[in-house]
Amino acid sequence: MDAQRTQVEYFDFVASKLGQWEDTDAFTLAAARFNQPGEARNVTVVVWAHPHQWTASADRHAAKEELIKRARHTRDAVLGRWRVEVRDEPAGDIVIAFDVDGRPTPRPPAGWGQGDATCRPGALPRPVS
Repeated sequence: MDAQRTQVEYFDFVASKLGQWEDTDAFTLAAARFNQPGEARNVTVVVWAHPHQWTASADRHAAKEELIKRARHTRDAVLGRWRVEVRDEPAGDIVIAFDVDGRPTPRPPAGWGQGDATCRPGALPRPVS
């Protein structure tokens, strides 16, 4: 049964190298991309934050680490309910974006910093019921 689970490409960022968006001050903290078997599109989930969310802290590195942890949790929660998140999206490849608290936001520009991440394969989390 697990052999049929959808494979996901996870994009992991670290505090010293976040994914800066093109032409804006937003940064990707966690992301994932997958293609569901039988579907003809890629779904990319991007979770992001603005620098003011860590620059106000006395320990910016620790603040970034905490935001990355929250972003990964948000990403994994969205992956567990991805069908709900994309049901109204048009056909074709899609990118959906969320802030670290899980609120849907406008899509990032084409360049959302994916080149700054460490990529690793994984399985799509089981759907949340």
